Amino acid sequence: ASASLYGVIGTAMAGTRLIVLPGGRFSIDPADAENVSLASPGTWRVFASDPAIVVLERMEEGRRPFAGGDQVILCGDLGTAGIVDIVSFIQAQAKTGVLTLIRGRVRKTILFERGNIRAAASNLPEDRLGELLYRSGCLTYEQLQDVIKQLSPTRKIGRILVDDGYINANDLWNYIRQQVEEIFYSTLLLRDGAFIFSALSTNAEDQFPAQITLSAQSLLLDGL
Repeated sequence: ASASLYGVIGTAMAGTRLIVLPGGRFSIDPADAENVSLASPGTWRVFASDPAIVVLERMEEGRRPFAGGDQVILCGDLGTAGIVDIVSFIQAQAKTGVLTLIRGRVRKTILFERGNIRAAASNLPEDRLGELLYRSGCLTYEQLQDVIKQLSPTRKIGRILVDDGYINANDLWNYIRQQVEEIFYSTLLLRDGAFIFSALSTNAEDQFPAQITLSAQSLLLDGL
């Protein structure tokens, strides 16, 4: 999957000419049709941009971790614009928004507020909070499975861990902080893929799962 228009049909789409038909339907220039294969079917989100540019993001099944706005601030190829330069720009300009990094099926998201990191998420199982507590020895495998069974849209893992007495509220805050840091550090290893940094929606404060504010500059220095 990719964060730009060529990703609609896969990397073979790069350089392919699209024709927009009446009613908003897309057509591929017949001269390019033989070189294109449908590789990434699914639901795509359209971002607001200049009429001369179309930016699409392939959506994963289920809810997005953070709801970015429709306005793209930055997007492109991680192999060209490195993650360090991207984060440095966000930090230096004190930007607020959602940075989504995509490499194949791996998807990591970092939430920024005025250049500081407020939250992070990943679709990799090893990046989940429960897996972190299991690796840290805070939960046994059986306890982790019991916690997972209790998860629901109205009962998050943090609430279950505290309510069931596995950890206290202060421990939860520390583990969430560690989770955010580890996800951020893992993004520094990405050498290729795509990225989108979009403005945050108006209800930004509702998306901060914990009262965590981390300096992006300090994490960059620690992670390099």
